[in-house]
Amino acid sequence: ILCTPECGLTYPERAEPLILHGSRVQRGQWPWAAAMFFRKSDNTWKFQCGATLVSDNVVITAAHCVWRKQVKNMFIILGHLPRKLPKVNRRDLIYRVSRIYLLPVYRHKTNKYNSNIALLVLKNQVILTKNILPACLPDNYTVVHPYIMSVVSGWGLNENQEISQGLNYIKVPIIDVMRCFKNIDQELEQYISYTTFCAGYTNGTTVCNEDGGGGLLTQHDGKWVLQGVLSRFSRPCQHGSYSVYTKVMLYTYWIKLIMDFENSKALIIRKT
Repeated sequence: ILCTPECGLTYPERAEPLILHGSRVQRGQWPWAAAMFFRKSDNTWKFQCGATLVSDNVVITAAHCVWRKQVKNMFIILGHLPRKLPKVNRRDLIYRVSRIYLLPVYRHKTNKYNSNIALLVLKNQVILTKNILPACLPDNYTVVHPYIMSVVSGWGLNENQEISQGLNYIKVPIIDVMRCFKNIDQELEQYISYTTFCAGYTNGTTVCNEDGGGGLLTQHDGKWVLQGVLSRFSRPCQHGSYSVYTKVMLYTYWIKLIMDFENSKALIIRKT
């Protein structure tokens, strides 16, 4: 967090016109997309969730992805599109997590995943390239409205219910609350509140297992802004229901407070 890189820009090598019924991401197309892995008891590593880079050492994900997880068993991969881990220990791609921040009100299933957002501080600064860049955080000028188109990416199941071997993305509209209530799975209704919003289609184009924690972004003045964190979705995935996202705008102040706090600590360490 010692520098403030320009956010929300992309430099795709080759953008082609799955998340279900999505498209394969090209290098540099969504450079903030992050994959979260955990070390299991047998010392193997398992893909856990998606995440979004928002500064040079902070990523945002869903709180349910890190609930009661040990930080020592967690790391983030950036700039790497395949689902499989890099074959060599690429320090420019693989980053350890040093701290996890959750809101005190988050209580997992107990409070219906309310405030389902987490901030992860990486142990080292990210080496920024055209394939690894942060997304912008929302402000009062980039508020989302119903029917704005957005982009969601992830490494979850595809339309064949198979694990995606690479990062995929879909374009989905933001949905107003009343329409969402009419077309969302009954089981998901309990998760709709002032801290969330709905997005997606009901035609089978949707997010799926292991896409959780990934970011939903909209474009404003040529820059991509993180508006939502995937919180809940229908099961089975092809059921034809909207998905529920945590509204990042409500937590921008909290995120920036933590980033400033971490930045001040880093400056003190550098001076001593």
